[in-house]
Amino acid sequence: MWQDKIVFEPYRDKYILIEDYQDETTTVPRGFIFNGCSIPSLFYMFIGTPFDPQFIRGALVHDWLYTIHCYDKEKADNIFYINLRSSKVVRWKAKLMKNAVAMFGGIAWKNNKEDLKELAKLKDELIKSGEKDLEKYGWKNELL
Repeated sequence: MWQDKIVFEPYRDKYILIEDYQDETTTVPRGFIFNGCSIPSLFYMFIGTPFDPQFIRGALVHDWLYTIHCYDKEKADNIFYINLRSSKVVRWKAKLMKNAVAMFGGIAWKNNKEDLKELAKLKDELIKSGEKDLEKYGWKNELL
């Protein structure tokens, strides 16, 4: 099932997903906090801003895949590109953005202590809310 609508709201300097979001490859859980596309402000005029509506779907799913690691980094970056194109981002811009995360996303790919803490908090919140199927979000057994 593919959803066109993503329900989120501002949360500090980021956004929080209010309802689960599902596309062809991934289900992102409600409560996930994401920061949009990492676009240096110098390039806003050329590329767009981190929360440009055309980028939201790609950024949300990509941020989740970088957090959960249910696919390898290359596949996560390819899914980012596919989601950008599905959101009508022109080919050259989507390719540029995909190449940027492929080249410079290595640091973000490695979960730090804060990432792992937020992931554990999210898992606990989902369990407390009655969610029983965490694997649908891509959680691997070692993360459960």
